[in-house]
Parts: sequence; structure tokens; C-alpha cells
Amino acid sequence: MAKRKIVTWRVADTPQSDLINEWLDKQQNIQVSLTNIVLHMINRFGIKDIMDYDIQRILYQEFSSGTSKENRTVSNQNEEAEKADNEEAEKVAAKSLSNPDPKKDRDKENQDDDNDLYKNVDINNLF
Repeated sequence: MAKRKIVTWRVADTPQSDLINEWLDKQQNIQVSLTNIVLHMINRFGIKDIMDYDIQRILYQEFSSGTSKENRTVSNQNEEAEKADNEEAEKVAAKSLSNPDPKKDRDKENQDDDNDLYKNVDINNLF
């Protein structure tokens, strides 16, 4: 068995090079991302050639049965989560601009918690 230190990949030689490059650009660490994918495939199919007929048949059936739609949904959910995070960050920034002393807000929140007589009551244990 060969002990590889480096594996090269000519992305430009593939017909989907633009799509692959777009995906690669989104990765925080390409080496870790590719290692993760390979380990998932090993975990799922064992140490076999990915182009093996049985593996290709399983993958084709999954993609043709709608799994790819689920992947798009996950992608859309991630985009929506990013959008929500950005909106929340904008709200926090706007609030900090309108209220230069955030300590007052924290003190007020803590005071509200201290005045809450029912905060330790177990609702499931009532009558």
C-alpha cells in the first residue's frame, strides 16, 4: 500500500470545473473538507473504488429518488440561517448605536430576573 503525502487534482480538466471551484471556494479548509468526504464514503461503502458498479447504482438511485432535493433544502436552510444571523447582527449594531451604555441593559435584565417570583416554580408540579 502506497503512503501518499500529496495527491494532486487538476480541477480545470473536469467538465464541471466552475462548479467544483465554487464549492472549493466555500470551504474553510479544503484538505479537511475533502478528507471528511472521503471518510464518509469509506464509512458508507468501505475501501472500494467509487466507480464500482454497485456503488454507482446506489448513488444513482439515491439522487434520482430525491436526495438531491434534500441537499438543496439544507443549502437553502444554511443561507436562510446566515441571513437571519446577519439581520440579528444589524439589530445589535443598531441597538448599540442608539444605546451607548449596554451595561444599563444588562443591569435592567438582571433586575427583572431578580424580581421574578415565579422563575423557579416547576409548572409541571402544580396541583
